[in-house]
Amino acid sequence: MRTPFRLLPWPVPARPALAWPALAWPAPVFLGAIAACAVPAMVQAQEAKGVVLTGLDPVQLVAGKEVPGKPALFAEHGKFRYLFATEADKATFLSHPADYSVQNPDWCFFMPKMRALPYLHTVHEGRIFLAGSSSALRMAREIPDRAFKFGQFITGALAAGPTVGILVFPGCQSIDVHGPYDMVVGAHLNVVLVGESAGSISSNSGLTLTPDCTFETCPKLDALVVPGGYVLTREDEDAPLIAWLRARAKDTKHVLSVCNGAFLLALAGSLEGKSVTTTHGLLELLPRMAKTAKVVTDQRVVEDGNLISTGSGTAGIDGALLLLERLAGHGKAQETAAAEEYAWQPGTGYITGAVGARFLNKALMGGIALPPGANAETTEFSGGTHDWTKGWRITGTGLTREAILKACDARLSASWTKVNAGVDAGDSRGHWTFTDERGAAWDATASVTPSAENPSTFSLRLSIKKRS
Repeated sequence: MRTPFRLLPWPVPARPALAWPALAWPAPVFLGAIAACAVPAMVQAQEAKGVVLTGLDPVQLVAGKEVPGKPALFAEHGKFRYLFATEADKATFLSHPADYSVQNPDWCFFMPKMRALPYLHTVHEGRIFLAGSSSALRMAREIPDRAFKFGQFITGALAAGPTVGILVFPGCQSIDVHGPYDMVVGAHLNVVLVGESAGSISSNSGLTLTPDCTFETCPKLDALVVPGGYVLTREDEDAPLIAWLRARAKDTKHVLSVCNGAFLLALAGSLEGKSVTTTHGLLELLPRMAKTAKVVTDQRVVEDGNLISTGSGTAGIDGALLLLERLAGHGKAQETAAAEEYAWQPGTGYITGAVGARFLNKALMGGIALPPGANAETTEFSGGTHDWTKGWRITGTGLTREAILKACDARLSASWTKVNAGVDAGDSRGHWTFTDERGAAWDATASVTPSAENPSTFSLRLSIKKRS
């Protein structure tokens, strides 16, 4: 579960420029040293090409035979090294490399978005292909015609259909990327991950993401997905990511913002005058970044012109399906949702921003500072649009209900108005009131109950309810 106060972190520090150390060598010596290092580096680069086809002779494979090649008898073509059983086979390969080398060496023949593995090979109609998994390879051997026709169909769909770009950056929210990615790829649309540079980055949960293209090499996009996560702040308005986003958002037919990705679009000036939503914990902050935007708190997905914005988590999947509907039709979106076993019900669904949970989460931001040695376990988190309750089981030696209520009061009174707290009134309850952004009044009650079986265990229950 996300902690709202961590969704807008500190500014991302600028990367330090690389600088060569001052060298006192004479120029000829320095250049000679570079030249001396260059030759072994080139040799290493050549040797780094991996042997493909588990070392089998490709000419013999095309002929229907599995004959091991000799390590000393090789040729390099494209990204791989090929081994041969005889000089004659090597000569045949070099004279017609397109006939004997791996076809489309980067991608699986069956699932064209899956990276191929150089040791999983198959021959079909006199050509060598690679698979991305053992199950794909098994299909190539058991039902080759159907497997290859399916792969050709997907390849054609990717080439002919629209292109969707998904922005990735260090700390981006994993589900905000993978949820929309799987829905759009499931509909056989072309998807590319776009990063500031070509190197792999880590998502907020530690998943490694490798961009397909950079800001400079990104193709023309029909749609752009902007995920949330540890996004930039107001101090980063001039960052390359924001500059690229500002330009692309203007020229892209559809833009999907997921979670607090809306704040990136706000920095780019792309939300002004639009209706928009974001993750529930930041709904009240978004107007500070996009002063003329209309922030919607009671909808899971909001569409305004070319902009689709969503709440967090699975709301991004709903937004991706709406985007898919705009790109490929309602039927295709329905079909994709069904294939993924996702209960897509446009206009409905759980909306955290519309229930009492967000007020509780906001008041509890930073947590309740329990006495040293105390441990808390969440036992309840439920409610509706007009009420919400969170419960904990708290254990610790020497704990008292007065100490627990005092800790609650210290946290809650910072956001709400205290009406009565048990630590003062001599009972086991605390009472507060607050007013939401629409002027509605709410009452809050915290109750502490000791366990009948264990004097070191207490039940803490915090409930809020909107006044009728």
